[in-house]
Amino acid sequence: MFDALKQWVAVITGAVMAWPVATWVLHGMHTSDGRVGAPLSVASPLGGALLAAVLGAIAFGVISLVVGRVTNRYTGMLMYGLCWVIIARRGAPIDDILRHVDEFGRAFGSMYFKFAIETCFWAIPVAALMVLHVKLSPNQYPNQENRFSPTSIKALVLNIVLGLALAWVFLRTEAKGQTVFGFAAGSALATMITRLIWPRCNASVLFVAPAVVGAAAALLTMMISADDAVARLAAGNFLALGRLMPLDAIGAGTFGTALGIGLARSFGAEHHPATEPAPQG
Repeated sequence: MFDALKQWVAVITGAVMAWPVATWVLHGMHTSDGRVGAPLSVASPLGGALLAAVLGAIAFGVISLVVGRVTNRYTGMLMYGLCWVIIARRGAPIDDILRHVDEFGRAFGSMYFKFAIETCFWAIPVAALMVLHVKLSPNQYPNQENRFSPTSIKALVLNIVLGLALAWVFLRTEAKGQTVFGFAAGSALATMITRLIWPRCNASVLFVAPAVVGAAAALLTMMISADDAVARLAAGNFLALGRLMPLDAIGAGTFGTALGIGLARSFGAEHHPATEPAPQG
C-alpha cells in the first residue's frame, strides 16, 4: 500500500515538474507555419528544434532517474515516457503534417523514411536511460533475467509483432489523442501478454520494441504514393500505421511498455519478492 502510494506521488510530482519543460520543448519544435510539436523531420528551423529535443531529453531523463531512485527502474521509465506523451498529445496531428508534402516536392515516401530514422534517433536516449536505471535504480523484479538471453530475445520479437498488430487495430482515427493513447494502450497490452508468457524475461529489453514498431510503421507507410496518402486522409481511411509519428511511438510506447510490465505483475502468477535496493556504485 505504501509503495503504491509512493509511486503515485513520485509520478505526479514528476509530471508537475516536467510540464513547463514540456511546454517549452513543444513550442521549440514547430513547422515553418507555426504548428507546434512537429517531428524533427519537418521542423523549422531544425537547429532550434534539435536543441529543444536534446535539452528536453536531458531534463526528462533527470526527472526519470529521480523517480526511479525513489521507486524502481520501470516506474522511472514510465515517468520518462509520460514526459514525452505530454508533448506528443499536444503536437501537430498527421493531417497537419501531411500538408507539408508539397514543400518536399510531394516526396511523401522520403518524409516517412525520415520519420523512421528519427524514431531510431529518439530511441537512443531511451536506451541510455534504461542502462542508467539498471545501474542506479531499485529492481522490483529480482527473479527476472538480467541479460540478453534467448528467452528475452523471443519476448522482444513477440512484443514487436503484437505491437504492430495492435497499433493497426487501435489507430483508427486521425485524432491526435487517439493516436497517442491508442498506441500506449497497444504497447501496454503487447507487453503484458509478453510478460505473462515469459514472466522472467529481461523486461528492460522490451523497451526496444516501440522504436522498432515506430520505424517499421513509417517504412510500411512510405510504400504508398503521396496522392494516395492525401486521398486516403481526405476520405478518413488513412493507413493506420501512418498516423504514428516518431514522438508518438517513443513517448507513448515507452509509457505503455512500462505500464504493461506492471500490469503483468498484477495479473501474473509468479511471486515477486520485495524490491531490491538500488545498486551501489
